[in-house]
Amino acid sequence: MVWRSKDMAPSVYVGGTFDLFHAGHVELLRRAAQHGRVWVALNSDHYAESLKGRKPVLDYGERAAVLLACEYVTSVLCNNGTERDLLEIVQPSTIIYANDGTYSRDSYLSLLGIDEDWLKRNSAELKFLPYTEGVSSTEIINRIIQRYCGEPRQ
Repeated sequence: MVWRSKDMAPSVYVGGTFDLFHAGHVELLRRAAQHGRVWVALNSDHYAESLKGRKPVLDYGERAAVLLACEYVTSVLCNNGTERDLLEIVQPSTIIYANDGTYSRDSYLSLLGIDEDWLKRNSAELKFLPYTEGVSSTEIINRIIQRYCGEPRQ
């Protein structure tokens, strides 16, 4: 696909915590950008903690600054758990989620506050992309602990 102007490109919605920005995040955003302008719904600190059971290492402002510096990101929106409202703002043609196997399609749609009918009515497509093997924020934390403390984090 080729667009004459970035403004003419379709909108792509990508949600996540993006803690300890790493090569896996870059790859996800690069692949998302192949579909259009990337709008990141960045999980607030509180919402990220409710999803993951721990606070992000980097706070929301730090994570947002790194995302905004990424060439693949058009805009960052704060996600406090109201993703349906954010989807209504972005009106994406594609919703992309990096799935580590935690969510099924139905459970992810439920988390977003939408269903298959919403996707059809809004001409939107939900795509799952695999995680980049061997790199995650948890893996980075474990490497740091192992190298400096000698024991992995549980």
